[in-house]
Amino acid sequence: MPFGEGAGGFDFSDFFRTIFGGMGGFPGEAPHARGPRRSMKGGDTEAEIEVSLEEAARGGSRHVAFETPSGRRDYDVTIPKGVAEGTRIRLSGQGSPGRGGGPAGDLYLKVSLKKDPRFTVDCRNLKTTLDLAPWEAALGTEVPVPTLDGTVTLKIPRGFPPARP
Repeated sequence: MPFGEGAGGFDFSDFFRTIFGGMGGFPGEAPHARGPRRSMKGGDTEAEIEVSLEEAARGGSRHVAFETPSGRRDYDVTIPKGVAEGTRIRLSGQGSPGRGGGPAGDLYLKVSLKKDPRFTVDCRNLKTTLDLAPWEAALGTEVPVPTLDGTVTLKIPRGFPPARP
C-alpha cells in the first residue's frame, strides 16, 4: 500500500492537501508538486463613524475619509434608516488587500451616535425633560417639546401627576 493510501483506496495525502491547500510538503513529494500558490482574502478592518440623531432616524449618505497605512481613503457611505448605536455598516472589498491575487477584505464602520443636547437615547427611544412649574401641572398648560423634525406643542392636562425621582 503506497504512503497515504488507506483502506478502500482512500488517499489521505489528497485529503490533507485539500484541507491545508498543499502548504506543507509530504514525504516523497517534490516541491513543484505542491500546486499553485493559493490566493487569500485580505483582512477585514474596522473604523468608527459618528452620525447625528437625524441621520440615524432618516438615513442618507455621507462622504467620509479615513487615514490608512497606505494613505487617505475616501468613501461615499450609505447610512441606513433607523441605524442604532453599535451597528456595523459593511463596505465590501474596502478592507486590507488580498494576497496572491485574492480579494480585499471588508471595511466595517461601527456607528456611534453624536450626543445631542436635546435628547438622551434609550434603545430606540429619544427622551427629553420638560420643566413644569407646580401650578402648570396643577392647572394644565401647553408646552413646546423638541423633536427631530422641529418643535411641537404638548397639552398638559389639569392635575398632571408630578415626576417621581
